[in-house]
Amino acid sequence: MKILNILLILISFIYKIKGEIDCVTHSNDPSCVNYEYPIFNIRVDINRLCSSMPYMPICSIQKSCKQVRSSNGTCDEFSILGDSCTHDMPGMSGCNNFKKLCSKDSVIKQCSRIQSIKNLPKTMDIFSSIKSICNDMAMDGCEKCTKLSPSCAVLPIYSSLCLQMEGMSQCSNWTKMCSPSGNLLNLPISSGICI
Repeated sequence: MKILNILLILISFIYKIKGEIDCVTHSNDPSCVNYEYPIFNIRVDINRLCSSMPYMPICSIQKSCKQVRSSNGTCDEFSILGDSCTHDMPGMSGCNNFKKLCSKDSVIKQCSRIQSIKNLPKTMDIFSSIKSICNDMAMDGCEKCTKLSPSCAVLPIYSSLCLQMEGMSQCSNWTKMCSPSGNLLNLPISSGICI
């Protein structure tokens, strides 16, 4: 991790020596309109998020996208980062650069191309629903989520519980996420999550 941080500092230093605008911290500068946040940095940020909280939905989404070999739309890694940093865990350090890049006054086009998963529930909301379901009845998967831990991948476990008993009131967030009016149901990663 220290090596990655040193590399990022060196890259930032090189840009400053060249006299270029640092578009991460000056995302409203007109010269940054076509700036693309490097894929290396995106992966470092996602890795930082998923190393800290491997049970977050974006970690499962990233894994599903890799399994189906998809990197477009909601599986674009910048979109995956956006799902966490815009909707779920914006306060985490892995979101610092994203929040600067895509601030409300940002001119960076890449931010307007983010394709989020509609109605993706937040980590803590999913975990709360899992606990409630498992308190009501013992179901397959409950044993993995007695507490938030690496074995408690909240999105696939919540989906599994709701696929077993779709009518439960605790599955209302899952129903919204997987509804035909959303976008997840029609994606290649929907298998195991919505169907």
